[in-house]
Formats: sequence, structure tokens, C-alpha cells
Amino acid sequence: GEQDRGEQVLRASLAAAIVLQESYSVVHAQLHLAAFLAAGTSTAKNSEALRIVEQLLNGGALNPSFRSWALAISAEVHLSQGNADRSLALARESLDSAKMVPLRQLLARSVLILALLKQKQIACAQEEAVSAIGLLAHLGSAGYAAPAILLAIVETLLQSGQRTQATELLR
Repeated sequence: GEQDRGEQVLRASLAAAIVLQESYSVVHAQLHLAAFLAAGTSTAKNSEALRIVEQLLNGGALNPSFRSWALAISAEVHLSQGNADRSLALARESLDSAKMVPLRQLLARSVLILALLKQKQIACAQEEAVSAIGLLAHLGSAGYAAPAILLAIVETLLQSGQRTQATELLR
């Protein structure tokens, strides 16, 4: 119920932005819709999210924040489709694009960590988790990026045999 309503609201927002012909609002609405679709488990909705961000990325007119976000969404979808190599490359590119946007860095880093874990690159995932923890300490809050980055850090701890630390972080 609520997921369907959320999707309806995002689609209506995109339609309104298109009517207004305000490019910033259209791109912003497209990215919100793509992020929502990518977060679900539906293959069709994941594919739609990927089409949206690929269209935006291929258009070439994204500001660095939106580019980073689009790349992170693409990385998330590729990871959910089992393509860890592509996800890893996109997550790294997203992280590079997010230098001036700390919360986007955390989102990109969360996908990067999960892709590294999928490839059994535990030590690299641990390094990225340490960087994320440092950024979290610096920021004081992760806002909307908190669930994604905290779960990625917990998964890193679990896969590196640090169950107690992972449990403590979840409390």
C-alpha cells in the first residue's frame, strides 16, 4: 500500500516538473523516482530505474551531485542484478563525483563496500568502512544516507568475523 502510494507521488511529481519545463526539477524528480525504484526488489522497477539514470548520464548535463547520485543508483541496481564488477566501477565513479557532497559520498561508499564484499575483497571493504566511519564522525550525522552506510559497515564487520562489533553498531 504505502510503497505504491509513494511511487504514485513520485511519478506525479515528475509529471508536474515536466509540465513546468524546469530542467533542474525534472532531473531531481527523475532521480528520486529512480532511487525509489532501485531500492525495491522488482526486476521491472529496477530496470526502469536503470533506464532513467542511464538516460540522464548519457545526456551529459548533470551537475556533480546529480551525476554522483545517478551513478550510485546505477551501481545499486547492477549489484542487485549480481553484476558486482560493474557495480564496483560505478560506485567508484560515483564516489569520485561526490567530493563536494558528503551524504552522496556515503551513499556511493555504501554500494562500493557491498560490491567489494560481493567480490570477497574484505580488506578493501574494511578500508572503505573505516573511511566511512571517519566521514560519519566528521559530519556528526548521516541523514538520509544513514541506513545504507550503517548496514554496509555492519556487513563488513560480519564478513570480517567481528560479530560483536557489528551487533554493538546495530544497537
